[in-house]
Amino acid sequence: MKITRSQLRKLIQEATISEMPMIKPGGDMSPDHYEKIKSMIDTGDEESIRQADELASMVGHDSDNLSQDLQQYNTPHLNNPDFNKYLELVMSAWIYINKDYLVWGIENDSNSLDELTELYFDYDDFVYTLFQSTEAKNQEWINQVRHTFPKPKDGTYEFDHNARLKNLVTSMFKEEMRPLWKDWRNYFKLPINI
Repeated sequence: MKITRSQLRKLIQEATISEMPMIKPGGDMSPDHYEKIKSMIDTGDEESIRQADELASMVGHDSDNLSQDLQQYNTPHLNNPDFNKYLELVMSAWIYINKDYLVWGIENDSNSLDELTELYFDYDDFVYTLFQSTEAKNQEWINQVRHTFPKPKDGTYEFDHNARLKNLVTSMFKEEMRPLWKDWRNYFKLPINI
């Protein structure tokens, strides 16, 4: 197969652009300001995040949403619909693996879906399941999972609890559990209380 010079230049340009690293948001802010504002964002509190975004734009960040820029930078794969479908698939598997535990909680220990989530959803165990499932079956997602849910430097599975990422995964659990919650509460003749 022959390609023209212009086609070769286009291929080289596309390869070079896709390999360029993203520029970390907040790079034009002083390190002290950046760390303080980032710590406000890491709390996960919506009011703190809103204030952090406003402060960041006042001290030199070039957009009004440092929190969203950081999330995009740190977890770019979460914007990929196929990756989100994969996470939902693993969430369904995690729920199936833990179904006896969850059903017991629905029947005996929880009055609402929020309470069930708080008491019975184990974020660390979900991420561990995600790693195991990815390493065993889906090599195409291994790099995305490792980038989105990084292991700490010592190699243990004590995960960095990025509050926004944890909230996203927790809301994914709630959405997957909602129909099951209703079915099991009806089965046990208990109020649904979502």
